[in-house]
Amino acid sequence: MTGSATYHAEVAGGDADPADASQFVVRPYNYLVGGTADLTFDFGAGTLAGAMDPTIYSYNDETRSLGRYEFVNTVFGVGSTQFSGQLANASLTDLGTFNGLFTGPQAAELIAQWWAPYVNPWTNESGLLRGVWIGKKGN
Repeated sequence: MTGSATYHAEVAGGDADPADASQFVVRPYNYLVGGTADLTFDFGAGTLAGAMDPTIYSYNDETRSLGRYEFVNTVFGVGSTQFSGQLANASLTDLGTFNGLFTGPQAAELIAQWWAPYVNPWTNESGLLRGVWIGKKGN
């Protein structure tokens, strides 16, 4: 592919086990995460830029923004069908990570998994979130 394209993705996720970010926390209630992510690819130059804007939902459906997580240290090569990078939130020192791939005819869609540190807006405790992005080109 040549040129550039922006993908708009929906964010879905929840609490992750701090001891093992691949596992969700099991508790009487879970914090769920929604929101959006926008990914801009320059296929000719092999670059990726973007950000994730997650929203957290409490067990009683109250919502709060977790702030913007900018993409840093991205990896995407010319002709590649996969991409990855890290997530930086200005109010946190630790970085998150993401990796994904294009799907559908002519890379019309993408899917990715991510995890990121966060501070719970209700308890002020640090934790990890884990989730997925599902996105479409040009939306």
